[in-house]
This record gives sequence, structure tokens and C-alpha cells, in this order.
Amino acid sequence: MSILVKHLATENEYIFLGIELGGVKSSLSPKIFADLFANEEGEKIGRVAVCDPGGKILWFNASELVVIEVDGQIPSEMLPEIISPTTPEIITETSEDITDDSENEEEWI
Repeated sequence: MSILVKHLATENEYIFLGIELGGVKSSLSPKIFADLFANEEGEKIGRVAVCDPGGKILWFNASELVVIEVDGQIPSEMLPEIISPTTPEIITETSEDITDDSENEEEWI
């Protein structure tokens, strides 16, 4: 399967190779002995490996790329149309819309 992507800033096209969703961000604790108490927390890094026409592997942030072709088809040919979520219709009644059925009802004691 071949996936072509376009770099949004340069409009260069590349072959998609894979993604990297790992990495560790390290930050120092505000304590006196910060080097002894380094904090490490996992952070997802969305980097994408691509290949240029010469075969060179490059890395980009996922937000910098857009898929333009998958196996010779553009995504809009492969996927159904995206339907925007609809908001429920607000029903408003006026006094003219409400009928008075009290004449037909028996009086309750």
C-alpha cells in the first residue's frame, strides 16, 4: 500500500513510511537537588517518517502533513462524506398554536 502525503508549508510530496508515538519529556523538579529528583513523564510525540524522491528519510510533525493519495485514490473518493453534527430543532409554540380543550373536558371535583 502506498500513501502519499504533502507537507503543508512547502507543498512537497513524500511517501508515508510510518509514525512515532513515543518519547519521554524530562523536566527538573523545583527542589534544591533538582538533578537528583528529575521528573520524567511520558509525552506523545506525533512524528511521521516520510521518504523523498531520492529515498532520503525525513521526519515531520503529523500536524505539518496531509494525506493526498492512498493506493492511487484521493481520500475523498475512498471515504464517505463527513456529516456535520446537527443541533436539535428548537420547538417554539405561540399562544395561537395551543388549543383550549377545557370546554370538552368534564369538570373535576
